[in-house]
Amino acid sequence: MSYQSQGNGKNKQYWTPRWLVRAIEDTLKVRFVADMAACAKSTVADEYYDGSPGRDALEADWGAVINYHRRVHEGIPGPEPVLWCNPPWHLIGEFLRRCEGTGGDAVFCLPNRLEAAWGSLAVGLPVTVLAPRINYFDPDLGRIKTGNGIGTVLVRTGHVQPYWHRLNVSHYRPKKEGTLPWPV
Repeated sequence: MSYQSQGNGKNKQYWTPRWLVRAIEDTLKVRFVADMAACAKSTVADEYYDGSPGRDALEADWGAVINYHRRVHEGIPGPEPVLWCNPPWHLIGEFLRRCEGTGGDAVFCLPNRLEAAWGSLAVGLPVTVLAPRINYFDPDLGRIKTGNGIGTVLVRTGHVQPYWHRLNVSHYRPKKEGTLPWPV
């Protein structure tokens, strides 16, 4: 199974800019130890799941993945290890259900469409609205694709204290975002 989006009748990927991932890690005081919806080139962590046999996050035990990393990092000072997931839009509900169903602790990077069918899965979970709108890397174009008309939210699973706040990431954004090489 491939995690690629089914946009415009073809497989399409958009990758999270590295500067944004670092901004989220810095702000939330976490370290992403596994990327649950990635490919070898787009992953933001050493461990990644791409939908291939043995690397299918929709079959994986997310709780076991995060518990393994917590044991490995136990006693080491630093940010809390958590999972990262920026899933294809057509699979958001499946990824959220799998994470919640297996006890995963993850940060999901999602479109600000909480009114969508999958939005009910985020009720009661911590939500952070990112500002300004984020432009994602388009590997087909080889650059950041500008003109994102939909905002981005972060949803944190495995956290018992719900919150809602806005995070301005503009000071993390590079000056010439549209021309940066990947990875940044």
